[in-house]
Amino acid sequence: MSKDAAFPVPAQRAPRLSEDEIVRAAEALLREGQAIPSDRDVLERLGRGSLTTVNRTMRAWRAQAAGKLLDQAGPELPEEIAGLVRGLWTSSLAAARAQGLAELAAERAALDRDRTVFESEAGELRQRAAGLRVAYDLERAANQKAGEEIRQLRTRLEAVTASAAETEARLRSAEADARTERQAREKAEVREAQRAQERDEAVQLSAQRERTLAERHEAEVRLHVQRTEDQRARADRAEAAAAKAAQRFEQREATLEAQAQSLRAETGTLLDAVRKAQSETERWKALAEERAAASRRRMKRTPRNERTLPK
Repeated sequence: MSKDAAFPVPAQRAPRLSEDEIVRAAEALLREGQAIPSDRDVLERLGRGSLTTVNRTMRAWRAQAAGKLLDQAGPELPEEIAGLVRGLWTSSLAAARAQGLAELAAERAALDRDRTVFESEAGELRQRAAGLRVAYDLERAANQKAGEEIRQLRTRLEAVTASAAETEARLRSAEADARTERQAREKAEVREAQRAQERDEAVQLSAQRERTLAERHEAEVRLHVQRTEDQRARADRAEAAAAKAAQRFEQREATLEAQAQSLRAETGTLLDAVRKAQSETERWKALAEERAAASRRRMKRTPRNERTLPK
């Protein structure tokens, strides 16, 4: 169990209420229309503190509030009304004092209950602390016993270490002899491995040369085949392009022929219309000339005095 769990840290207390804060809260409630604010109302408005602190200040404030009200009313207030105000204030003050005393008694009872609970919790904490002290003493004794055992084990370990050092020295000597023999054997094996590696490298080099020649021949054959296939593909593409071009030319030629026929038809129609218009123009021109000639003939037959317009 940790120290924090056995002894919890108390929460930080709110700052103590001042008399000015209590008076301002009471006057604010009075301005809001409450007749005589109770201690509980002021405490709820402040949101912190205790009824004991609020009650101590509110008793002095209530004793002075009546005089302030009469001073604010002015000297012209009739004595009957002033007496009535004092009576109402006194009765209200008594009711507020009774309510405050009742609330204060209730708070003191709650405090007594909290004190009883606190004392009970404190007794439990003291018992728990005593238990922790016993456990700590037992654990310290166990640690001391374990320390003694560790010292004995360390002594044994030192003896075993000395014996192991002698054994290790003998092993190093034997390992040195074995190492010399192993090095001689390894040198012989290295020389034999080198000769075997040289033989293998010669065989691999010969095989590599043969593979290189075969791969080069195969690459040349593949290149020739690829070039042949590329030439065939280019020829096929050229032939296909020529066929498409011929097809497009034929289609274009057919389109132009159709357009030419359409233009020839439209031209024939326009020529017919022009000829008809020319014929119509000639007919109208001849008709106009005939009318002009007839008019001239009539003018010639009519006497001059008849051609004079009347005034």
